[in-house]
Amino acid sequence: MVQNSFELCKTYNQFKLKNLTEYSYCTSDLLELTQFIIFNSKSSLDTISEVVDVFSFFDTVKRIYYSWQKNPVASRQVDYDLLALLTVFRASNWLNSNQHKILEEYITDLTDGYTNWDVLFPVQNLRIAVERALKSQVTGIVQGRNGVEVWFREGHIGSNQVSGMVILSPCYIQIKDVIDGSMYTYTGGPFPMSPLDFEDILMNCPKSWVYNTSIYSSNQYSQL
Repeated sequence: MVQNSFELCKTYNQFKLKNLTEYSYCTSDLLELTQFIIFNSKSSLDTISEVVDVFSFFDTVKRIYYSWQKNPVASRQVDYDLLALLTVFRASNWLNSNQHKILEEYITDLTDGYTNWDVLFPVQNLRIAVERALKSQVTGIVQGRNGVEVWFREGHIGSNQVSGMVILSPCYIQIKDVIDGSMYTYTGGPFPMSPLDFEDILMNCPKSWVYNTSIYSSNQYSQL
């Protein structure tokens, strides 16, 4: 949806970005750039280009990534603030295929090739996404046999109230109701995904999800 001039002014006033060359590898700058992307995540390339030079923005993110990569201390561990910036930028509508591929390579390098949800998603991000999307209360997050399990109660999927867990695996997302054993399964990918995409997919359930009754799920997924 194209923003009108008022919305563009609001965007500019709320996020008065510094000159892009002034941004560096530090927590405050990472958070500011990430916040800018999140606020404008639904904007088209044409719309956001009226606010910021997207190519210069991409070059800034590249420069920050290389600063992390060349830091002998920082590069030994996952920097979740940098990971958040890369993943939300990857999920935006502003990238061409080559830029998207480059960000994929950065994310793989940053996480040392790990694809586990518990590595790529800080626990608090998982909690917030599930609670907001399902309007539920998260009661626990554990590393289960088949992936990360986010346990919740009194969630809502359409008009149904569900209590159970969200299972995050390298190839699917599943919502299991522990009351009746029924499940919703999403395999659309890509996995893992950005926090924004994860929350949107949960909110859209059951659309694009496969629903399994308790009888079917107990036979095929009894170990989940």
